[in-house]
Amino acid sequence: MSSTQYSFDPESIDFYDYTRADWFLVSYREGARSVAGPYIDFGGVNDYILTMTTPILPGRSFAGVAGADLRVDELERRLYHAAAGCRRTSRSSTTPTGSSGRPLRGSSPARC
Repeated sequence: MSSTQYSFDPESIDFYDYTRADWFLVSYREGARSVAGPYIDFGGVNDYILTMTTPILPGRSFAGVAGADLRVDELERRLYHAAAGCRRTSRSSTTPTGSSGRPLRGSSPARC
């Protein structure tokens, strides 16, 4: 995988203003952890990713955001294998949803 070079010079045509990215703004504005995506990380891994962030708040003042990208296919694989080892403990079913209210669950039969 090749390394992507970003320009943080506001005068550059290739300027990457991360302070306008959803993954930065939510943690900054709400002062809480957030998950952005899934979206295609063009210029990065060029695949669907989720970006998870948390604000850095030393002394309760905003100092920045710490975050990590997780490829959706890797998350799906790990969740599938974790769920495959579970046993269903009740007949009720809960479907987690994203911030848009859309389900974060596939159509495969539940395993837990």
